[in-house]
Amino acid sequence: MKKTLITLIALAGIAHADFTWNGGSSITQELWQTESSWIISGSDSWPTAGSGPGTPDSNAWSLISVSGARGIITRLEGWKLALALSNGAVLFVENVKKFQGGCSIDIDQSSILTINSYNGGNDGGRTTLNNYGTFNLAYTKNQGGEGFYANLGATGIMNLTSSNGNSYNAKIASLTATLTIDGGAATGVTASGHQILTRSLVLLGENMSFDGTNTSLEMLSGIAGVDTLTAVDDLSDAAVGSYMITKDENGYSVSYVVPEPAAASLSLLGLAALAMRRRRK
Repeated sequence: MKKTLITLIALAGIAHADFTWNGGSSITQELWQTESSWIISGSDSWPTAGSGPGTPDSNAWSLISVSGARGIITRLEGWKLALALSNGAVLFVENVKKFQGGCSIDIDQSSILTINSYNGGNDGGRTTLNNYGTFNLAYTKNQGGEGFYANLGATGIMNLTSSNGNSYNAKIASLTATLTIDGGAATGVTASGHQILTRSLVLLGENMSFDGTNTSLEMLSGIAGVDTLTAVDDLSDAAVGSYMITKDENGYSVSYVVPEPAAASLSLLGLAALAMRRRRK
């Protein structure tokens, strides 16, 4: 109890701020550690250690936002990790270490985040990944806590790779995905002529495998123009809106049934002809 109280008092002394990248289009370790490279909002000031937001001894609690810039940094470390990439940002981080739960990573459709090593810290907790872009997670020495809760938008994908030949269990506590009519590649048609699209959600590299503990997948929203999604075991004669999840040694993928494109095009042409006919009248 005494130890917990001391910890809470220590954490209460850490101020909060948001750090927004302002150092140009190229990210380097030196620029990351330079105060003028950031717009700092909130009650905090530049970390006393002078090491930059989310780097060792900076006790990061705050949101770190990077827009449009590209580059490599050595390390992100703090009580928790809150990182947001947008507008084509590309960030490579050699090592990530966090100590608390409630962490979040947000990646927009045009951005890419690569983490070469991820340490879940002492008490672990979950890291929520909201990904519409690309998230690459290489070999990890220690991923504590509940692992990743991955929310994959219409274009989001996770690539789990092993960069040094060591094996790694991908710990995904929950996986959700949003389907759209253009979110996958054509892989066939049903008996009734509707098209089947397949979209990769998570790809596993060499020596990678899934941690099967508490792993689930649920759909967040429907295919464009379809009100109801239905899980099935066979798509060969399934109706529009049906989907099937596949989990194998290659990762996670989802296949789903949409209106056949040719039929959709004919419908559009018919509507266009009808509109022109009415206009002539």
